[in-house]
This record gives sequence, C-alpha cells and structure tokens, in this order.
Amino acid sequence: MTKSNRVLLYGTLIEQQALRVTPAGIPVLEFVLLHESEQLENEVPRRITLEAPARATGPVAQALSKLKPGQELKVAGFLVSMGQKFRRRLVLQIEQYELLN
Repeated sequence: MTKSNRVLLYGTLIEQQALRVTPAGIPVLEFVLLHESEQLENEVPRRITLEAPARATGPVAQALSKLKPGQELKVAGFLVSMGQKFRRRLVLQIEQYELLN
C-alpha cells in the first residue's frame, strides 16, 4: 500500500517573511496563503476560509520571494510538521507553484 501526502491548494499570498539561507546554503521562504472556496460536505455547500502556513526551499523559495502580497497562486506540495516539538502544527511544503494573476 502506497502512502500519499499530496496537497493542491489555490490561495492568495497574504504574508511573507524575508528569504533566509540555512547553514547548509539552502534558501528558505516561509509565507501564508489565504484560501477561500465553497466545498460540498454531505451534499451541502460549505464556505471555507483558512490561512495556510507554507514553506518553500531552494529555487522555488527564491522565485516565490519576488512575489508581493495579493498575488494568487496554485501550489502543490506535501504537509510536514513544524518540528519535533510541534508535530500537530502543520506547514504546507511547496514543491511547485503557478502564478494566477
């Protein structure tokens, strides 16, 4: 059985930290996406609004660091915990993105 951890999310960039570089020389960017949509839950429309913490590394981080708040994105990646002490706090690790505006 293959275990999957894949996320596809549309959102608006609402917050972005400065691009940083790890001691190993890897660029890292942390940011927040605002997602708003309507989903069906038990055949009943449900309004969804959430702020998703996200992180990108390497060339994706460098490219995303040039974006400005308010830009809309389609992102793909996987969920990771914020660290060993914060296993219940999730971050969307971005592997790919598409600029929508």
